[in-house]
Amino acid sequence: MIVRNNTFYEVLYGDNSTIQPSYSLGVAFEVSEDIAASVEQDGIQFFVDSDDIWYFRDYDLVVSYHKEMDEIEFNYVK
Repeated sequence: MIVRNNTFYEVLYGDNSTIQPSYSLGVAFEVSEDIAASVEQDGIQFFVDSDDIWYFRDYDLVVSYHKEMDEIEFNYVK
């Protein structure tokens, strides 16, 4: 989940990822009452709901911003 100017963006999964077959990350608007992990960078709070933490088992998620492409990048680190 990403929070910016009191707007919430939830990270979702679907499709196919490099760490969980048949799943991948996505983003949606939503609020969570049960945050498993979170980090704030440049005034933006990213978090994962407790129900979704299984997706990241054995991996850390590194989130960065690609200026030239004007988009957020998600990278998995073991």
